[in-house]
Amino acid sequence: MLRKLLKYDMAAVWKIWVPLAASTVGMSLVLALAVRALWDGGFVENGFVGMALYLTLFASIFGFLILWIGLYIVTPLLCYIRYYKNFFSDQGYLTFTLPVKRRDLYLSKVINAFVWSVANALVTLLVVVLLLLLIPPPESAGQFINPWFYRILGEALSALWAMTGGWSILYVLEVGLLLCVTSLCNIGLFHLCITIGSVVAQKHKVLTAVGIYMGVNFGFSFLGQFFSLFFASPIMGLVSMMEALKGTQLHLAVAVLFLLILLIATTLAVVYHLVTLHLIERKLNLA
Repeated sequence: MLRKLLKYDMAAVWKIWVPLAASTVGMSLVLALAVRALWDGGFVENGFVGMALYLTLFASIFGFLILWIGLYIVTPLLCYIRYYKNFFSDQGYLTFTLPVKRRDLYLSKVINAFVWSVANALVTLLVVVLLLLLIPPPESAGQFINPWFYRILGEALSALWAMTGGWSILYVLEVGLLLCVTSLCNIGLFHLCITIGSVVAQKHKVLTAVGIYMGVNFGFSFLGQFFSLFFASPIMGLVSMMEALKGTQLHLAVAVLFLLILLIATTLAVVYHLVTLHLIERKLNLA
């Protein structure tokens, strides 16, 4: 049943995400080719062609930024609007009459939002790779793609491996997990704010949810300033201790530090999702 729920949730985003993502990638290609043509310099000698290229460049930069930013705004917005409508609007009466556990309904929304956040990240990675491969002029005749990006990346990875050895694999895994957990944490926070706003407010539920979200962010900002003010000395002491470490001890200390951050973020994400699920299962009143 979870697979069927996820299928419908993803389909609701897919039909808008695909043309938006394809337009973003396509506009990045136009941008890269326009920069390449101006970089080569041969077309600029022709005044009309040069002016057309400059206009194309400016239009493609503007269009790419609008599409790319829109991708990161529209995609999660579609997920959260669907979450709100399915659970807390008039559709909620129909949603909760389905022979499905509420935790499966909620899990489907979480997975849906996470999948599309990963998809946005992959589109961004693809765009960056295309820009880096197509913008630099070819190094020799007959080339279209300049492979300097691969060389620099390979040299950077070789240098990283020389510095850290097998520890770099652990670092990559920890950073990757931290990015995933951070995404789940953000998703959980949005869902929690929407849920609290819909549970406590009879009217203006969306405005209440937005206010709660802004209040939570303000609280985290205040806590961050508090810790930076009162725990600056212990943090600097920790940094000094780590600078004194060498070799395996240093790598182990960095790995443990990443692990602690990962555990804190995971705990926060779990709390968000469990509280949201509790409110949906125990406190939600659709009568």
